Amino acid sequence: MNRRLPLLLLVLLSTCATFAQAQMKNATVSAALNRSALQPGQDAAVAVVLDIKPGFHSQSHTPKDPDLIALTLKVEKTPGATFGDTIYPPGQEEQSPVLGALNIYTGKVIIYVPIKVAEDAKPGPLTLKGTTRYQICDDKACFAPESKPWSVETKVVGKDEATEAASPELFKDYKPTAGATTRSSTTTAPVKQGAAAPNSAGPPPVKVDDTSGNRGLISALGFAFLAGILFNVVPCVLPMLPIKVLGFAEIAKHDRGKTVALASVFAAGIISVFAVLAVLILVLKKITWGQQFSNPYFAWGMVIVLLLLSLWLFGLLNVNLPSTVYAFQPSHETYFGNYLLGILTAILSTPCTGPLFPPVMFWAQSQPVLIGVWAMIMVGVGMAFPYVLLSAYPEAARKFPRTGAWADLFKQMLGFMLLAFTAFFAAGRFTTPAGQWWAVVPVAAMAAFYLLARTVQLSKEARPVGISSFIAVGIVTASVLVACRFSGVFDPRPVGTSNTAAVTWVPYSDETLDAARKAGKIVLVKFTANWCLNCQYVEATVYHDETAIKSLRDHGVVTLKADLTKDDAPGWSRLRELTATGGIPLTAIYVPGYDKPIQISSVYTTETLVKTLDQLGQIKTALAQ
Repeated sequence: MNRRLPLLLLVLLSTCATFAQAQMKNATVSAALNRSALQPGQDAAVAVVLDIKPGFHSQSHTPKDPDLIALTLKVEKTPGATFGDTIYPPGQEEQSPVLGALNIYTGKVIIYVPIKVAEDAKPGPLTLKGTTRYQICDDKACFAPESKPWSVETKVVGKDEATEAASPELFKDYKPTAGATTRSSTTTAPVKQGAAAPNSAGPPPVKVDDTSGNRGLISALGFAFLAGILFNVVPCVLPMLPIKVLGFAEIAKHDRGKTVALASVFAAGIISVFAVLAVLILVLKKITWGQQFSNPYFAWGMVIVLLLLSLWLFGLLNVNLPSTVYAFQPSHETYFGNYLLGILTAILSTPCTGPLFPPVMFWAQSQPVLIGVWAMIMVGVGMAFPYVLLSAYPEAARKFPRTGAWADLFKQMLGFMLLAFTAFFAAGRFTTPAGQWWAVVPVAAMAAFYLLARTVQLSKEARPVGISSFIAVGIVTASVLVACRFSGVFDPRPVGTSNTAAVTWVPYSDETLDAARKAGKIVLVKFTANWCLNCQYVEATVYHDETAIKSLRDHGVVTLKADLTKDDAPGWSRLRELTATGGIPLTAIYVPGYDKPIQISSVYTTETLVKTLDQLGQIKTALAQ
């Protein structure tokens, strides 16, 4: 059973992800007329509605690639009526890591067909009908093209008989001007950080200035590199370092240049494994996490998996790969053979390094694809780096520490780290984000106590006990400070009040958003979830910052929180309209005079938010004048 645990993990994740997506249908087609009946000589219009379900999209009427299936609408000839040119909405510009530039539709797509009733049309029933052809895709695959019929049952009445407007919501954007071929879209095109907000109504573009992007990328790559180095400290990897390096030296006959060259191709093999994982997880999305945590089956499944992995690190479970994997032995004497050995080493180390992957993957999938891919590759670079470094000084490899009780202790402390993740995600199913962070504190306290107790058992010398004491105090202190920070204990208190809330968040609903927009307010919608660590980081560092709070109040911003912790949360449909991938954190700011919101995606700073609000405030004032 223990040997099958990695396979069980993969099956569990795949099953949960499939279950979460299997509940959704692709799209529906309906049609409506803008009049209760038609008079001879009258102009009218049919609205054909393609309602695409969350998580899916179709190609627009004008896809970027001519090989993609464009959305098209055909109208059957109808005696007594003629049809004008079909009016398609503009598509959303998207950048797919696989297909490149795309022009797509998401959410509710409304296509207009102008109608002219003949002057000599005779009173009686009239059926308007046609066919809509489209292809639905998600972020993993495209489904077979579909052709669905639509029809509208109406009647022709006499010129002296009154008719009424019908379905006003569907036709609020319809402009019955001669020769019109486009209209304003009901879907919302995303505006990425650093990009201007497109707007057909004419207000000036808004620059979302995030000057911290480069610093964030450098920090991410640095931490990923350190994480990769830590992969070598686990007991089943640490002994391999000096053995491999000395083997390179023997094959090279102690030629330093050739020793480094052999180690470099070996390192390239290790990095290749992480690059492939980055492509599968982040680009092709063959393994998905993210929003799946809103599905309770997936979330609890991950809690169980993390618990099992932490028990393995404590030595309570034994996990090995199938024996056939260990039987594969490439040549040690050729460059290509050492490249294959690097790949094999990375794979064989998974029983030890596998438990370190969840936090790395959680983080990488919450980042923009480019940052996530480079970070995953940098983890491989970090794991491979000691082999290349020691190969330049083979004599140092003979003195390199081997496995033992201290390495086992390090492995057990990693077990406490995974146990902390287990507590965090489990608490997220039945408590607030603040409660999640406090759930980690008892685990940190247990880890600190165990570290001290085990150190005293292994050594009676003052130095290791002192170092362990310092680390133990740091673990507990850090966990408490983080919990205080993320739970609002350090929030600024308004003078003369006892209120500790940084921002007054209103639960999101479509009705609340529409009401605030009709009142002429700037509305900020923050899409978040308990399972999204980056979302909580933004909450703690930006929306608990006095400068950000003051800016929000000065500009009279209505703040809505779309909590997507559960899969039936009301904000999911709105998020899918904003971004086809449904990634969070995402902040959408709706401004009077703008049809489309300004978006700030991923992690951002107080400075980014304040600069954006200052621009919007100035534009709002100018438009009001």
